[in-house]
Amino acid sequence: MGGVHRGWARFSDRAGVPVPFPPALAGSGRTGHARRWKGNLSLIFRNILRDLLTATSGSVGAIFLDKQGESVEVTTERPFDTDDHDLKVIGAYQGIFLAQLHRICETLGAGPPRRFKLEFLLTTILSCDLKDGYYLVLIVEAGTNEGLAWHKLEGCRDRLLAEM
Repeated sequence: MGGVHRGWARFSDRAGVPVPFPPALAGSGRTGHARRWKGNLSLIFRNILRDLLTATSGSVGAIFLDKQGESVEVTTERPFDTDDHDLKVIGAYQGIFLAQLHRICETLGAGPPRRFKLEFLLTTILSCDLKDGYYLVLIVEAGTNEGLAWHKLEGCRDRLLAEM
């Protein structure tokens, strides 16, 4: 089954206990964030993410996630290249990486990380913390101007924080 069984990761923590996938990967269907963001906030979040994609040349998709790795809002300008499900999985895994990065930084006394980047041959994934465990992910093509992408991501971050 490729290392995944009923929502549990094949890998374990230091104590040898299986580490569960975030709900977005485990398929739990939890919608805790939906209760928190009532009214027009979901539409506001979607519009903020769309503005980020429009302003960032080479962008593929953007995801706003909660501390469990569940997507609060997802948007893509390229639904035939990357659909919402693919983006949600990428976002949930970024949450796992960010949680580990937070633990490492805490252990080292380095202070909390502000942003995190994964670079692949054809794609770059940029992530940053918001507050209360929420985070933001932007997926861009490898040739995208990274400085500009980070700048646009920071602007999106500020707008989301103002609405939260």
